[in-house]
Amino acid sequence: NQDNDYFTDTNLYIYDINKNTSTSIVDGVTSKPSWNNNIIYYSKKSKNPNKVGSRFYDLYEYNIATKKEGRLTYDSRAFSPVFNEVDSTLFFMATYDGTQNIYMIDLQSKLTQQLTDYSDQEIIGGLNYDIETNHIVYDITTNHFRDILYLNLSDSTTGSILNSNLWDERQSDFLGREMVYSDDRSGIFNIYFIGEKNQGYLTNVLGGAFMPDIHESGKIAYSLYQNGKYNIAILDSIKVIDDSDVGYSPLYFQRNN
Repeated sequence: NQDNDYFTDTNLYIYDINKNTSTSIVDGVTSKPSWNNNIIYYSKKSKNPNKVGSRFYDLYEYNIATKKEGRLTYDSRAFSPVFNEVDSTLFFMATYDGTQNIYMIDLQSKLTQQLTDYSDQEIIGGLNYDIETNHIVYDITTNHFRDILYLNLSDSTTGSILNSNLWDERQSDFLGREMVYSDDRSGIFNIYFIGEKNQGYLTNVLGGAFMPDIHESGKIAYSLYQNGKYNIAILDSIKVIDDSDVGYSPLYFQRNN
């Protein structure tokens, strides 16, 4: 929402780490983008209403090389696209009658398929794809706290990855067998790491750390909330912090009993 008055009034920017510059490329984008080489996929509300006067969120693509935008869906209430490089499909979420579900669109045929069948006002977020396991990974809220679940694309089964009933887990990302996500068991949202040999917090911030994205280099970009605003922050390497140093207390979550 840089240069805009409201948190929800957001545009899509590209930030050049080497030059320390950011460039706005598309206005009105509401979702985390997904990349496919020079193509970026995202969600935004249509500029013009449909034949009954309604405007919904739909999926779009933007070609960085040609600087042209294309529309992929119509009246789909779609957001949070995730590109699957294995078969050139897009996973996304859509809302109908107060409940959210996960869908897949074939970028060649433009045919859409519903992959989940939630029907009790579940709230879904943090959609991601783990190529190592061929799982769609997502956050879900059924009562109060968010949990992290998976959908196995091989057999359409679902299961739980993290599901504490005493704190919130959200926004996971994967690199091989390593996982990062955000949780608030210490009373403040911080980035947590789970690897084959160790696990623990990677950040200790006072405002909040969200939306980690781990790169093959080991660097992790995340959204840092402090002083009433969000910024992009980067961890240069994975260094686990002692739990006793993070947040208010390692046992702060016991207040939720």
